[in-house]
Amino acid sequence: MWGRDVPFTPVDTTFTGELDATPDDVKAPYGYFRELVNDKMLSNIRDQTNIYALEKNNEEMNVSVKEIEKFIGVYLRMGVMKAHCQRAYWAAKTLYPPVADVFSRSRYEQLASTIYFTDNNKPDANSRVWKLQPWLEDLKLNLEKIPTQENQSVNEIMVAFKGRSKLKQFMRNKPHRWGIKIWARVGHMIQYGSRQWCKLPSCHQKSHFYCIKCNMHLCINKDSFMEFHTKKKSNFSCAQRDKFVIYTFVFNKFRI
Repeated sequence: MWGRDVPFTPVDTTFTGELDATPDDVKAPYGYFRELVNDKMLSNIRDQTNIYALEKNNEEMNVSVKEIEKFIGVYLRMGVMKAHCQRAYWAAKTLYPPVADVFSRSRYEQLASTIYFTDNNKPDANSRVWKLQPWLEDLKLNLEKIPTQENQSVNEIMVAFKGRSKLKQFMRNKPHRWGIKIWARVGHMIQYGSRQWCKLPSCHQKSHFYCIKCNMHLCINKDSFMEFHTKKKSNFSCAQRDKFVIYTFVFNKFRI
């Protein structure tokens, strides 16, 4: 293609959205969740779960939309507050009320074993994610409603996953080495700042990254970044250098 005399028609890339797409008010986490997961998506899960439970166990589960909503919330909460095993959230010594008060252990396990997103009797041989396809299509439509930034980039994102899937990959240099790689269109911002040496004394490299939580520069690798967070911060010092580096930040990572 590059060696041929192919006519090129420039594409108009003028940004037509709002330059200041700041929301009028900040919503609670539940409000943002409901913007992405609507009643149609929850109702579809309810219907397919009840059908599959009847086919599998020959008895009705009578799952409601509210129960599906709570199940997803509990599942997300478990991802934030991790335990050594799933039943630990209900155990007496490791009881976690935000999970245990919402579902009994038996009901949660029953739902987890029967939850379905689409008709299991109509597989699509051309799609590896056909069991989630209706959910993903509706989710994508809701994600496209999020206001975009003027500058954008395409990033690869690793969704941490160690279960069984043909989509699972191993990428050695990623923070999550095992997972499912997806491509996302994200908002992009460039900021100029002073380059500093890595805060870890044993590291003698200039850092291109800044840890907001620790308020210091660190090299993002297994040795420097992980070793620093296991030692006392009072033992470190940082040398300033009159160099400049470009920092990039991404926003709206949910634009898949």
